[in-house]
Amino acid sequence: METYKKELALTLAETGALFFDEGLVLKDGRPTPYFVNMAMFRTGRLSLKMGSFFAGMMVAEGLAERTDVILGPSYKGSAIALSTAISLWQDHGLDVAFEYDRKEAKTHGEGSVAGSLFVNRSFFDGCRVFVVDDVATSMGTKFDLLEKVRSEARDQGMKVEILGIGIGIDREQTTAVYGRDGRVVPGQRGEDAVRGFTEKSGVAVHAVAGIREVVDYLFRERIPVRIRGQRRPIDEETRQAFEAYLDTYGIKAPKVVSVVYLKGTGFFMDSTSADSFARRISALLRSREPARIRDGRPGDRHAAVLVPLLEEKGVHKVLFIRRSDRVEYHKGQISFPGGGVEAGDRDTRATALREAEEEIGLSRGVVEILGRLDDARTVSSHYIVHPWVGRIPYPYDFRPDPWEVAGLLVVPLSVFWTQGSHEHVRDVPYDGGVYRGPAFEYEGNVIWGATARIMAGFMRLTAGKIPLPGTPI
Repeated sequence: METYKKELALTLAETGALFFDEGLVLKDGRPTPYFVNMAMFRTGRLSLKMGSFFAGMMVAEGLAERTDVILGPSYKGSAIALSTAISLWQDHGLDVAFEYDRKEAKTHGEGSVAGSLFVNRSFFDGCRVFVVDDVATSMGTKFDLLEKVRSEARDQGMKVEILGIGIGIDREQTTAVYGRDGRVVPGQRGEDAVRGFTEKSGVAVHAVAGIREVVDYLFRERIPVRIRGQRRPIDEETRQAFEAYLDTYGIKAPKVVSVVYLKGTGFFMDSTSADSFARRISALLRSREPARIRDGRPGDRHAAVLVPLLEEKGVHKVLFIRRSDRVEYHKGQISFPGGGVEAGDRDTRATALREAEEEIGLSRGVVEILGRLDDARTVSSHYIVHPWVGRIPYPYDFRPDPWEVAGLLVVPLSVFWTQGSHEHVRDVPYDGGVYRGPAFEYEGNVIWGATARIMAGFMRLTAGKIPLPGTPI
């Protein structure tokens, strides 16, 4: 568990913001054994602590350096935006603008020339905005805020990109279900509001921490919290009531098999959620410096690709594209979405995200970048390729560009493990020659060349170092 998450859990316990009691009722009418009151962060010390939690999350998930403006919806969100911006500067040396919205456009003073829906007027053409708020419930207010941002961009003639939305605590619960009489139906599981928001808006939601991991940490460490008016460690009865509540109203966390060793591969799988899997991959990738190709040859060009990881019914997979016969290089081959670096790209990560959006319609805002792999080189097209690993939602409404993409291919990661990972070498004929190197086959499709070398590098990096889930056996 990351340090900023532990600090959040401890502060929730210290302030009494997290408490357990009998007879608690949510705003939607459902009973709940616990409540989180983020309004308890109401002093200067606690406000700055809150900002440090959000800043820690943004840095850990690779969002901080990509953000130009932190936007906090009035009223609670505005304080979080300010404290997050301060923490990013004090703790991480990143000077980021902050912004918050008005309830109506200002038409006097500096707003006389052009009325604005935002107080600090921090937006500029091409800016990237990250939204922060305390909680996420129905997500209706988040849709309203996104529309306000888009309206402002149109009125001011700017292009504004929403990188994502950050929330303090994810309650990890579904929406309420109502009967014909308008009353909540007890014991009925509704929709995943956060996932629905991401699918409809194309904007990813990032939580500082989920309620499950917070309660598990406090229980395990025997940290005193407020329970029925008294401060004491979480007992088994309280924890069971919490678990029963999530079993009824919570979002189901996908699980895969218990520990299973894949003979001859050096890989093993364990029972772990998609979130846990992503965190482990991210921690591993960020713990090392990727190998760079610095000895450029005459004619070399730079490109970037996205290695999109996804989860489907507890199985972790990777998404590839089949290149069309219209493209200049690598016609008909299986590859990752990606392409050449352009002058307007801030860095190679921006290149990978832009190309994925252009080629398969994958919105940049829904991609959670986990880290970077070693550079690779293509032989025939003379590209130095910079691979970025990202977690993407699935299913997703992909919209492949027919000029560049002939189709999509989703392959379980277990395919690469069971075929021997980087040791699986084969000959592949191409353009009158023969490629000899890592290659993998799935349902009649052969993955070879730089794409196979990148995947082999990924599998070699993770082999035996962290538990990796895969296809249930």
